[in-house]
Amino acid sequence: MKRANIISSLIVMVISVFFYYNTLGFKKLNTADVGPAAMPRLFSIILMVLGIILFTQSFLDKENRKAKKIEKIIFVLTGVFLMYVFLIPVLGFYSTTIFFILIMLFITKTKQITFYLFVPLFSCIFVFAFFEYFLTVPVPKGILF
Repeated sequence: MKRANIISSLIVMVISVFFYYNTLGFKKLNTADVGPAAMPRLFSIILMVLGIILFTQSFLDKENRKAKKIEKIIFVLTGVFLMYVFLIPVLGFYSTTIFFILIMLFITKTKQITFYLFVPLFSCIFVFAFFEYFLTVPVPKGILF
């Protein structure tokens, strides 16, 4: 993990320098203090700081079993999330979201049974009320609903 952190931190720092360098070519507006390059530069600086933090942490931390277990969990959660994204157009937003939240609660070993019932239910109710009812923004419909 130490080697992977060093490599990924160097890649992140190179990317941040690349993006910051690209912002130097943006046209500066005379009428505003903040031009179009302000946010990309800010994000590039934040990315650089995070890369430096990861780089320094890779030399300070020692590998342990807990870190490897967390890596596996993150890998599984990423796979479940990708399946969720690809299944939304097929099964529909609400049914896929219910399954997704239930799987995530199970993977993270949530012990409270009420979470398995109320979190998916209230999440879907909130999305329906906020997006479909108040904003009238449709969510993807699929086979189920």
